[in-house]
Amino acid sequence: YTWKWGNFGLLKDHLKWGDGYNGSNILSGHTPSFAMIKLHLNPVKWFEFEYFHGWLVSQEVDSANSYYTTNGDYKASYREKYIAANMFTFKPFKRLNLSIGNSIIYSDVPVQPAYLIPFLFYKSVDHTLTSGIENQNSSVFLNISSRQIKYLHLYFSVYVDEFSRDRISDPTRTNFVSYKGGLSLTGWPVKDISVAGEFTRTTPLTYQHYIPSTTFESNNFNLGHYMKDNSQDFFAM
Repeated sequence: YTWKWGNFGLLKDHLKWGDGYNGSNILSGHTPSFAMIKLHLNPVKWFEFEYFHGWLVSQEVDSANSYYTTNGDYKASYREKYIAANMFTFKPFKRLNLSIGNSIIYSDVPVQPAYLIPFLFYKSVDHTLTSGIENQNSSVFLNISSRQIKYLHLYFSVYVDEFSRDRISDPTRTNFVSYKGGLSLTGWPVKDISVAGEFTRTTPLTYQHYIPSTTFESNNFNLGHYMKDNSQDFFAM
């Protein structure tokens, strides 16, 4: 359903969030598609909003709901797994986009109405819903894209899985983050020629979770950068 400054739909599709020529580290768009409800709003020139709630495939067997048939065959059932995410994009100047958002992957419960509210900070919601027990898997992310210099595109994105100030001063530990920076130059100094380069680094344990049904993946494909955690990538074209 579409109106002048937005649209809403039920679809099964691929999503890419975050700039990059060699894979995005927020949502890569290279995973198997999944069903979702999706909302997109663009009420004014300087602001845009995206939200979706998706039904992921955990591929983690739920033994309580699996059984043997009368023929002796094992009928496996997967654990329920969902994702909710939003992205706020501000455009303070022409050709400059500043985007910030967050996501939550949750499992082993029915669809949670709180995660159907598009504009929330889901980590805070999770701390209320799972107070005193194990939390779900939340993350925050940022993307900056600038085309303010003619011919030049500059971009930077960061995905934060888990962050602690104590890890900053501890040389034996790292925060669970993935960041990417890059640039492309098109049509200068030679018309119809483009060059681009980017760097991506993802620290160990980013995108992962010690509860297998809440990892940042669907069908065992990582939803973020295709090289997963503990990786470093230099790319040029």
